[in-house]
Amino acid sequence: MAASTGGAMFIKAIDASGNTKDAEYVANLFLQVIKDLGEANVVQIVTDNASNYKAAGVAETRFASSFIMAKRLREVKTSLEKMVMDASWKTYRADGNTLAETKAREVKKCIVDDTFWDQLDYLLSFT
Repeated sequence: MAASTGGAMFIKAIDASGNTKDAEYVANLFLQVIKDLGEANVVQIVTDNASNYKAAGVAETRFASSFIMAKRLREVKTSLEKMVMDASWKTYRADGNTLAETKAREVKKCIVDDTFWDQLDYLLSFT
């Protein structure tokens, strides 16, 4: 997912099931996306602090990235709702049982869940 002044947009999904998500794999994914988008168009990559992300060269920020992501999720809520309702999303949310399809259903369930957004607002009220 990418965000700009024009709004949020879905870039790509990767079914990484069956792959070892070590530092080399993650770094290669990041580099490929940066190459696809163009270096000048990528300002920041926000991840969690899992060891594979740290080893891939992402600076450790403790929990700051979690709050940055939570704030950004709130800012792009409308775009996320449009994304999971879009016909193209069906590609990622088919009724199959692959890991990617299961995750896509979980993502949609969160995005359309008012309780999720209420809890996110509560969390952000402390920042």
